[in-house]
Amino acid sequence: MPDPNPMNWWTDPESAQKRLEPCEAEFLLRNLMNRHGLGDWEYEFVGGLLEDTTEVRHLGLCNITQKRILITRACIERTVAQVKDTILHEIAHALTKEPNHTAEWALKAWELGVSSSEIMRTIDDEVSHASRDSTRESEQQGGS
Repeated sequence: MPDPNPMNWWTDPESAQKRLEPCEAEFLLRNLMNRHGLGDWEYEFVGGLLEDTTEVRHLGLCNITQKRILITRACIERTVAQVKDTILHEIAHALTKEPNHTAEWALKAWELGVSSSEIMRTIDDEVSHASRDSTRESEQQGGS
């Protein structure tokens, strides 16, 4: 029997490839934040991709100090599954109070249901970024 609640479209596997309207993305974000105890946190949708000081571009960003989650408009143009992964990715940062992609963050992301491919992509990006930084540092110090 189908779910009588029409607002549960984000849990329906058949809807995973659906594209969201902005109001649906906002509903999904607030619902997931509330569900995971972040009802006192703020959120904002912002244009473009977010850049941090490491020159990495993000679809979302969690500011633990300000208790604020930012999601880009580029993110909400993706599928329901991808938007949900991004939101849960940021919620994992909020719940662990961990700005980096540590083992603690990865475990929480997995517990929340972030896809394993998203977790691995994030960790791979972090490792390759650290490797790039190490190479730059070595080159600046006269290494090869």
